[in-house]
Amino acid sequence: MNVRIIHTLLCLCLLSVLGTATATTLIDPTQPSGTPQLDANGGGPGGWRLSATHITPAKRLAVINGTQVAEGDLIGSARVLRVSHAQVKLDAQGEIVTLRLLQAEVKKTR
Repeated sequence: MNVRIIHTLLCLCLLSVLGTATATTLIDPTQPSGTPQLDANGGGPGGWRLSATHITPAKRLAVINGTQVAEGDLIGSARVLRVSHAQVKLDAQGEIVTLRLLQAEVKKTR
């Protein structure tokens, strides 16, 4: 058989295998047991991941999916309702979603 034909057939086989492969979520073996697993988008419910909150008398901020937001801001299609210590409440098209920091991530400042 011609080398080009063999090469083409091998490429087609490889493409068909890659095309049917499904995405898998890798689990971090260094995380403590009981750690909530993230969805395929890298977040918790709705694909959101809360990584920080910052509350002062003047403002309440949170970092969700790497973006700093304040109460009333939109993150994707959800509105930030309330930023509290270690949690945020979102209104996701009429559904109230609560995002929480993991206990290991919670640090209190004076």
